[in-house]
Amino acid sequence: IGSGGSLGPQEVIVDFAQFLSPVPRDFAFASDGTIFISIDGVNPLITYNPGSGKFDYFYKNIVPPYVKQIKWGTGNYLYMISGNLSPAQNWTVYRVDMGMTAAP
Repeated sequence: IGSGGSLGPQEVIVDFAQFLSPVPRDFAFASDGTIFISIDGVNPLITYNPGSGKFDYFYKNIVPPYVKQIKWGTGNYLYMISGNLSPAQNWTVYRVDMGMTAAP
């Protein structure tokens, strides 16, 4: 997305083939341009930094698995809905301190 909100040519940003078999569920943008992607997996938050082109797991082995949806709240907080694929398991809403704010 360019200045003034204009769209540039299409390009591949995230190729999920490199992450074995997660299913992407949702994404959110941080104020510094980082993209947070929730996936159906054990480490459910992936970060992508467009400036460096690097991926990483956010709070690896800390954030509960199987995040279905993420939404940025006020301040530094990202809210996520987590739960397994099993109907017997409860869905839980978590508030995660991201250390940064959402993109304007």
